[in-house]
Amino acid sequence: MGIHIRLPIRERTSVTTKYTVVLLLLNSLAVVLFVYLSHVYWQTNVRSTQRNLGAQAAGSAALLDSKLTTDQEFLRQTASILPSATSPSMIHSDLVRLKHELGPSNASLAAVVTGHGQYVSRVGPLVPLPSPPPGKASLGTLAPLLQSAFREPSFFLSLPFADPLQRTRLWVLAGSPVSGPGHRYLIIGRGAFLPVLDRQLASSPYSDVILQLLRRNGMVQSQSPAFPPGTSKIVRPDWFSQQIARDPQLPSGRGTGTIGPRGPSYLIAFSKLNDYPLYVAESVPVQSVFAGWLHTMLLGLIAFVCLVILSDGSILFIIYRLHMSREHHASTLKLYNVLSQVSRITSTAATESDCLEALAPALCAQAFYATWIGVAEADSVRVLVAAGPGSDALQQLPFSIGGHNATYQSLAARAVLTQHTLYDNDITTALTHQGYASFIKTYRWASGISIPIMRQHRVWGVLNLISDRPKAFDQNILPLTDQIGWSLQDALERFDLRQLEAQVRRKNQLILTFHHVLGAIGEVAQKTMDESVILQDVCSLLTESQVFAAVGIGVPGTDGILRFPYRGGEPFAYGGQDTSETESAAARAWRTGRYRVENDWEGPAVHHPLSAAQPWQSSADFVIYRSKEPYAVLEVYHRDKDVFDAELIQLGIRLAELVGQILTNARNETELHRLHQFYEALAHANELLLYTDDPQTLYESLAELIMAQTTALGCWIALSDGARLDVKTRVFQDAATAVLFDQEIQQISLEDSAAAGPTVISDVLASKKPVVVNDLAGETRYPGPRLMRYLLAGSIGAVAAFPIANGTGESGVLTVHGPAHLFSDEIITLLQSLAYNLTAKLRFLRAEEEEETVKAQLAYQASHDALTQIPNRAHFERTLDELAGKQRQVPVPATMIMADLDKFKMVNDTYGHAAGDYVLQVTAKRLQGCLRAEDTLCRYGGDEFVILIESALPSLTLHRLAGCLLARVQEPVLWDNTALTIGISLGVATDTEGTKEPRQLFKEADEAVYAAKQHGKNRVQFR
Repeated sequence: MGIHIRLPIRERTSVTTKYTVVLLLLNSLAVVLFVYLSHVYWQTNVRSTQRNLGAQAAGSAALLDSKLTTDQEFLRQTASILPSATSPSMIHSDLVRLKHELGPSNASLAAVVTGHGQYVSRVGPLVPLPSPPPGKASLGTLAPLLQSAFREPSFFLSLPFADPLQRTRLWVLAGSPVSGPGHRYLIIGRGAFLPVLDRQLASSPYSDVILQLLRRNGMVQSQSPAFPPGTSKIVRPDWFSQQIARDPQLPSGRGTGTIGPRGPSYLIAFSKLNDYPLYVAESVPVQSVFAGWLHTMLLGLIAFVCLVILSDGSILFIIYRLHMSREHHASTLKLYNVLSQVSRITSTAATESDCLEALAPALCAQAFYATWIGVAEADSVRVLVAAGPGSDALQQLPFSIGGHNATYQSLAARAVLTQHTLYDNDITTALTHQGYASFIKTYRWASGISIPIMRQHRVWGVLNLISDRPKAFDQNILPLTDQIGWSLQDALERFDLRQLEAQVRRKNQLILTFHHVLGAIGEVAQKTMDESVILQDVCSLLTESQVFAAVGIGVPGTDGILRFPYRGGEPFAYGGQDTSETESAAARAWRTGRYRVENDWEGPAVHHPLSAAQPWQSSADFVIYRSKEPYAVLEVYHRDKDVFDAELIQLGIRLAELVGQILTNARNETELHRLHQFYEALAHANELLLYTDDPQTLYESLAELIMAQTTALGCWIALSDGARLDVKTRVFQDAATAVLFDQEIQQISLEDSAAAGPTVISDVLASKKPVVVNDLAGETRYPGPRLMRYLLAGSIGAVAAFPIANGTGESGVLTVHGPAHLFSDEIITLLQSLAYNLTAKLRFLRAEEEEETVKAQLAYQASHDALTQIPNRAHFERTLDELAGKQRQVPVPATMIMADLDKFKMVNDTYGHAAGDYVLQVTAKRLQGCLRAEDTLCRYGGDEFVILIESALPSLTLHRLAGCLLARVQEPVLWDNTALTIGISLGVATDTEGTKEPRQLFKEADEAVYAAKQHGKNRVQFR
């Protein structure tokens, strides 16, 4: 680089002569072109001026013609009135009225003059009329003018008023003949017309344009605005007169010539009035137009000369630069080849690192001694890639940025600070490179350039090109080196653009995924209301397109720890207790109730339990609310950083809100379903209470009904039995849960609940009020699943206990177990009603039982002996009647035994009635001990007993029975330490056919016992 190529002197002189001849020829052609363009411009300017003058003359003529016509008509009508005036006073009166009608803006003077130019009467300022020539008493030259004007008819005369205040204004005197003596004329002084023409004249683009009023004979109208007063005269034929002579009816025209007095030539344009023999001519002196053209040409000539000088100088400079570029042809050609290779590398590189790693060696191999690329960091420039001598040692150089001694910083650091390309053509002697002077000397660096690379509107890094020759970077090389920097900068911007496009595609995919889930989850909710299915479908829908790496929905367990039973995408294991130092985003979102976003897991403040185990880079956590209460956390993982922006966060919040609303609806529907189940259960329970009279059956049926028709996990009914519970029935879904319940329910002590700790049952029994716990895991007063194993085994999360009573003073509980948050207010009300109804039923059954007991006691007392508690005589009589009724249907064999005690009166008299009563009680028991259960023993009266056996006993059996009766009764009876002995006489009557009347059989037995007493007592008499 930096090679200068020079041509020989003879060759340079030949080339210069050739280019000088070419320049002279070009300049000559430019002069000829300028002269031609000047002529064309003069012709165009003349024609344009004439057109403008003609347009102005036509406008003025039309305006003047209209005004004169109006004035002439007005004058004619007024002049026809004046002849009736017979005196000057009447004329004056008419003039005053006329001037008043016209108004000050249209008439300042109204007068009647004679043909000799004398005022008969006037109203307004005095206007001196032209005096007649000496020796004549008429208007002189004015009279022919007036007369010819009226004959045509037309008259036009202009004069300034004598009033000094009106000298700057042009006025018009318009006249009309008045029939009468002396050739009088009516003259009206108007101040409204010529000023209009004057204003139109002032608006002309030509500063010295001349407006003239001409008669058809070529005479300038007297006192025309172009001439001062008194200069009007007939002049020699001029250009206008010649035009009129050739065509007296010529309406308009344009040309160049003289008009009026002798003078220079004019550019003339004229236009005739339609109704009057007058022309409006406008003209501009040719010399005035020429002066403007000449002024323009002088300015153009100056600009032309400057342009020629500038172009010649530029051409000469270009020639010089071409000669100079010959000297740099070889080096620039090589650098252009480098540029081509740089463009190829930067346009074909797949990644940023590939581009940088390929670019540095290519630059070093093709054109530069050494090359390195550094990236700007906070306080230094870090070398990314390097090639050439010293590339391995560049990492140790002090490329610091900033500091107090900024003047002595490296070239790369200063380029980064100033954001401008800096070069040094002799870095071996420059003081600013003292930080690595020894390095430069070691590796023979001579020249260097540092090009800052801009990226995303800030300095990204610096490209450093090194040469081993001094003064290598001149003004020809610098643009090419800048082009290399721009190529690298463009490549980096393309990489950024690709990254941005990838981010846009990724974001669109994320947005479409969220919208797809928002629509699809609604369809899922229409098919099912199962919360687990809905939450799992959310995870599956978010990950089915593989946009998100993984999705999980965490639900806090009974121990307060978030666990993720619902997952989608890549598998992950996350769960455990978060500490205050390493609290995860999901735990923070759950604790704060707001979403959490972590867009960079590698950040120092991120504590994610999966950051070290998974290749994911960002995550977002959204809290799902169910019934306005936090229910779960939706956690979404992505493989890239900085994914979740404000729009995606809003979509995530919308998804969480939608899922929460669906879960709320599902919960409400589930609760309605549960409530309906409990309503049906209560209806069936009331039916059971109505038709079931056995308490135990009622207990069992109610428990089974609740378990069968509701979502309860367990139900049991128990009554208090002192310190323990007497469980009447218990039903659980799981048999193992029932076993654990039987073991643990016996450990509940009702006597000392304060020492053992309160329980749901003890509180219900103590307060006689229901106790409902919808979340046993979070309850601190009562033992939960951690202490009660049957709760944990049965996945029981809620309990509801209601007090009941059985009508005997015993209290109890109706207890229902279920999943957490099962018992709503409506369900509690239904169960409370069931408990009330059960208590009422038990009390009713107890009342019925007591009534039956009283009836049974009364019946017992009516049919049994109060002393011996065996059937009495009335019972015996009913038994005989029943036996008679049976015999009417079928024969019933029977045996009747009549017994009468012996020596009983002696015991009664000796030891008292108490001893006698005791002997009767013992005797009744001994007699009953010899009989079967189906045999009937009655106390017939006093010391008499009757035995009825509804069967025909064999003789042997009958004798054995009689012997037992005799032996047992004769055994001593101990009374108050005294042995009392009595006897018994038996009379036996038997009906083996079963046809005898029972009372007849009784009569036979009575006769037999009487016979036994007659034959010596303590014996048996058969019939």
